[in-house]
Amino acid sequence: MMETQVVSTVSGAAVLDFEVFVLMTMKFRLSMTSDPVMKGRLAAKLADYGLTVADGERIHAQITEALVDEDLFFRNLQAFFDVDTGGAQEVSFASVLWPEFDFKATADASGRLQSARYWHVRRSAARPQFESPRDIPTWSMDLEGFAEHFGPLNPSLHRPLFDEYLPNYEERQFDWVDEYGLTRDYGAGFCWGLFIFVGESWD
Repeated sequence: MMETQVVSTVSGAAVLDFEVFVLMTMKFRLSMTSDPVMKGRLAAKLADYGLTVADGERIHAQITEALVDEDLFFRNLQAFFDVDTGGAQEVSFASVLWPEFDFKATADASGRLQSARYWHVRRSAARPQFESPRDIPTWSMDLEGFAEHFGPLNPSLHRPLFDEYLPNYEERQFDWVDEYGLTRDYGAGFCWGLFIFVGESWD
């Protein structure tokens, strides 16, 4: 059996650059909202680390060139983090931009990518309560956490890792009973496993 390799001591600068790349892949989806607060989240997140949107675009272009495409993504990610590639099927690290989350990429025995996403591993002890799915802040949950609050999620859309407009993006459908007792059909969007938005199916 091949060994699993977990990265916990990679360069903080490399992690930040990779996560800025991830953040910039969300730019188009975040720009689609009519909510001005949500529209400004990407720029605000970059500013927290002394970066501008132009910096983010530059870093995104550099990392995209280094990672190339989905077929080579896992091996190129190992090289980017300067990880010994012998037999490793997993690369993971604690997130800088989203401190409650860990990023994990896994590959099959041939080195082909199976999954690349964030997992909510450092949650607060008290479970938050939400009156509506619309109350969920951006980047506050992963797929499993969202399902725990709002029930089964049915896949409805999945975009490739290097999609031109919505990279590594997926939507899940679920039913939610509103304050009037009516069952509503909702869709929730996740990018790299991080919650992005929710809306009724006609939104």
